[in-house]
Amino acid sequence: MPQLEILARADAFITHGGMNSVHEGLMCGVPEIVVPHHIEQLLNGIRVAQVGAGVLLSTQKSNRRVTAAQLHKALTRVLSQPSFRRQAAYYGQTLKAAGGHMQAVKEIEAYLGQ
Repeated sequence: MPQLEILARADAFITHGGMNSVHEGLMCGVPEIVVPHHIEQLLNGIRVAQVGAGVLLSTQKSNRRVTAAQLHKALTRVLSQPSFRRQAAYYGQTLKAAGGHMQAVKEIEAYLGQ
């Protein structure tokens, strides 16, 4: 699926919380509902919730299923509180201002003395 094209039109993003997905959602200014399955995803989801850019549905990595009621409640919360979208947009702007992958290349090359 063309995730970036979909996110550009989305009101919310239900994600496992992988680093790439979290960053892409934020870059598009889309509030997130994070349902982690691995420790990295859990840590990303904790941070998304801490900065107010979304909701973390599980506080532990597991293969537990999220119920339809839990998902509905989280989605309703994210869609009804404009602060989630504002925070997602704010952190998306900070990511864009950081310069992306080309800036990362410049920083690595500068570090290596090239």
